[in-house]
Amino acid sequence: MNKNIIEKIPTAWKDVKVKDFEKLTELTIVEPDGKYNNLFVGIDNSVNVLSVFTGISAKELNSIPINEVIPLMNRLEFMKEMPQVNKKSKIKWKNVDEITYGDYILYQQFGNEDFFKNLHLLIPAFSKEKILEEDVLNMNLEDMHTAFFFLRKDVTKYQKHIQNYLKMKKWMGQIKRLFKRK
Repeated sequence: MNKNIIEKIPTAWKDVKVKDFEKLTELTIVEPDGKYNNLFVGIDNSVNVLSVFTGISAKELNSIPINEVIPLMNRLEFMKEMPQVNKKSKIKWKNVDEITYGDYILYQQFGNEDFFKNLHLLIPAFSKEKILEEDVLNMNLEDMHTAFFFLRKDVTKYQKHIQNYLKMKKWMGQIKRLFKRK
């Protein structure tokens, strides 16, 4: 196997770029029993993952002798565990009063099941510093996983703040109506 191809295969989450991870999220993995399962478990799945990282089609990888493919698959062992969350995000997040309604709607639109497919849109919207989509796509997944954790934590805090504001506004309206009646 060509050494340049082997070096394309990451050995840790910090070696995986967001753009590559987004390609991985597009893979549809079905186990032999017909059930959807963990993307990173099983030989067929590993071949698909190797295909994303090497640029070699799964069909071509399947034609390589097994004694050459197994060492490539072994490089993917780190994928059996989730990336670690660092103690601090490298991204500085906007404060509640800096979030626009458009940012909030964007989060509502992509903040759940499509989150990982849309990090390149969400991170720039909530970052204090200007970050281009292209910069997000080139970030490593370990840093992005930490950013994801802190963004979710902050947006949950923003949502609670908005809910409290709306409750207070409703109560103020009720109080004003009570005093107007007298």
